[in-house]
Amino acid sequence: MMDDALKLEEKDPEIEVGEKKYQEMLALVKTADSSIGNIAEGEMVKFGTNFYQLFMSIGLRESKPNSAFVKVYFEKAEELYGDKWKKFLQENTDLINKILKALEGVGLHGKLWKLYNDLLMNPKTRYLADRADRELNLESIAINAWNKLNPLLKQASETMAQYGINPKDFYG
Repeated sequence: MMDDALKLEEKDPEIEVGEKKYQEMLALVKTADSSIGNIAEGEMVKFGTNFYQLFMSIGLRESKPNSAFVKVYFEKAEELYGDKWKKFLQENTDLINKILKALEGVGLHGKLWKLYNDLLMNPKTRYLADRADRELNLESIAINAWNKLNPLLKQASETMAQYGINPKDFYG
């Protein structure tokens, strides 16, 4: 009888993992820029589709030089534009740093989205996905992150053109 009572008190391991993921989502939002969780209206729009990945590659070239982002974007910029690209990088560090900072919000949304999908795809933890979406408003987090990033990407696009770099080569 005692063994049966213990089995009833034990939690399903899938639910325990789901609860940890839910708590991780809450913790991620607490450590984020406070404006990221503001209610946002409208749709999530990405300036230049995949243009942001060029700047992700700049951020990753030191820590992950063999990543696909570096290979596809940064090295492509070097190959296509050589000295123009180097000059753009050297003379626009402030703008690039602002973009890298804004990309943190997009990265946060990506982490939250992955955790959310993990919860959603498991019937045992789907209720946690619903709760997380209600409490965190994942769509607003995405919209806010892109609303911060898009004007910077637009500015970078215009600046690149002044250096003789066609930003549309990186829109993907």
